[in-house]
Amino acid sequence: MTKVYKYIPKPVFFICSFVLLLYLSFWLFMFLSYDDWTKSGSLGDTFGILNALFSSIGTIGIIYTLYIQNQTIKSQDRTLELQAKTLELSIKPLLEIKFEEREKSRFILVVRNIGNGTAINIQFPPAISSFTSYRTLNCHTFNLIRDAEGKVEIGVFDVSGKNFIPIYDVVAESFPNPTIDLIVEYQDVNFNKWKQKFQIGQDGTIKMAEF
Repeated sequence: MTKVYKYIPKPVFFICSFVLLLYLSFWLFMFLSYDDWTKSGSLGDTFGILNALFSSIGTIGIIYTLYIQNQTIKSQDRTLELQAKTLELSIKPLLEIKFEEREKSRFILVVRNIGNGTAINIQFPPAISSFTSYRTLNCHTFNLIRDAEGKVEIGVFDVSGKNFIPIYDVVAESFPNPTIDLIVEYQDVNFNKWKQKFQIGQDGTIKMAEF
């Protein structure tokens, strides 16, 4: 019997206990107060308020049921959200970029997929950095499975985008710590679009940056 009580919600148990106690109290009051049950009938009619009380208790039960249903729905939503995040992590690629070789006006980068999923249609769209512009010299998209590597050659140009310029040679004194902002765009296997930003420092370091 004790095990059965464990599966009964406490609010339901308290409500049922209260109703039972109320019935017993009312019956005990009638039994001790009246010897003539014909007279007790008229008194019993005056206790119509009990009907309203029991109706209220029933309403409380309905409200509690709706509350439980709402909690169940929220729990299911949290479960679905967690499953969605787990799925995203299972297919989300993440790229890492390192220097392999650098010349005066171009450099070769090694792109490595350190995420969980396959990165497809990887490309480096041309862009203008703080003091120069760049674009890929081997203009094509490529794919990388997990832990795979690929190479891309980046050329640095003047602002017009026509002439090669030595990297950082155009830096004035107003740029004490110049960086080239490198953008890479790609997709996962579900064709969700991802974008990362890297900053290439004058000393050859590359770090991931926030947009």
